[in-house]
Amino acid sequence: MRILVAGGAGFIGSHVVDRLVELGHEVAALDDLSTGQREFIHRDARLFEADITDRDAVEACLTEWKPEVVDHHAAQIDVRHLLPRLDYTVLRYPNVYGPRQNPHGEEGVNAIFIGLMLHGKQPRIFGTGEQLPRAGEVQRIYLDATRAERVLGWRPRTPFPDGLAKTIAWSRAAGV
Repeated sequence: MRILVAGGAGFIGSHVVDRLVELGHEVAALDDLSTGQREFIHRDARLFEADITDRDAVEACLTEWKPEVVDHHAAQIDVRHLLPRLDYTVLRYPNVYGPRQNPHGEEGVNAIFIGLMLHGKQPRIFGTGEQLPRAGEVQRIYLDATRAERVLGWRPRTPFPDGLAKTIAWSRAAGV
């Protein structure tokens, strides 16, 4: 199958690209590389460097690549930049973490804290540490994979300590 992954050079999108290539699909990534990394693109995948908000660039990509499926993972990592004039529905990933996660933005608390601690710095906890996020962000988030398991048959395969250890090892090796 021919698949286009929007945001395919990013933290999550690049892992999706890897898996799709492993499954034998023809895969291309559409990414402007503003937060994604060229080196995250699987060697057997193609990269279309473009912004998903550039209609002409996206149409050119679609015309050239002719994907059967578009898997959209492009996102603004700072959730406070959601455009209020759009009518949208969001299926939100929980607080994901793992190798390739950028510790220099607001992509994930684990990567940010790991990056700071590897450089001998103290992570900053806003407020008392008991509230759920700071002003302008989602105020409360409760995560429970019970329904995903019941409806989709999915459940996490990597225990948190193992995933955290892999994330730390990658961060060290990458020098982040």
